[in-house]
Amino acid sequence: EDMRYGPMKVDVERPRRGTRSSTNTWLRVTCTEGKNRQIRNVFAALGMTVTRLIRVAYGDYRLDSIPAGMAIPVPYKPVASQKARGSLKDEEEKRHKRNGARKSSRNNQLEK
Repeated sequence: EDMRYGPMKVDVERPRRGTRSSTNTWLRVTCTEGKNRQIRNVFAALGMTVTRLIRVAYGDYRLDSIPAGMAIPVPYKPVASQKARGSLKDEEEKRHKRNGARKSSRNNQLEK
């Protein structure tokens, strides 16, 4: 349909050593927003089926460090710092600029 989503980063997870082979491919998806069924809808648009989703973090909070069913207070300062960081798109642009500057300085050294 006509739903628009923010940028998502997708990495292929490598299977652990010693585990049996599987027909599934595990992907790590990093989203900047959490719209209803966002990951399922995006992968369906790409012709892929999502059979299982596991949320491992919410912002800077790793969920494996919080007991199941427990809620923790989120201090104001970390929320403010998360907002100040900007979107995933901003982070990607900063990384590309840094990498581009490194590559161009290496190219300049090679040309001399």
